[in-house]
Amino acid sequence: MTTMYTISDDAIEFIKKHEGVEAKVYLDAVGKPTAGVGHLLTEEEWKSFKVGQPVTEQQIHDWLKADLAKVQDCINAIKAQIGRAHV
Repeated sequence: MTTMYTISDDAIEFIKKHEGVEAKVYLDAVGKPTAGVGHLLTEEEWKSFKVGQPVTEQQIHDWLKADLAKVQDCINAIKAQIGRAHV
């Protein structure tokens, strides 16, 4: 049985500290709308958030958790495949 990987609150704080947090929407280096901790806004989010618009700490946290959940899912999928390969 493979243990599921979970991104800890300490890891989240580490990422925020080293990546930085931008509390407003800005255009990244290639002109894509971004906010929070490097969150690339979706087309749907872009309808609600405009460049220069402030973003709440809660929204930043929610976006980061959602973005990291994708990473966590990938890690767990790889771990599961590795686990099956060693059976």
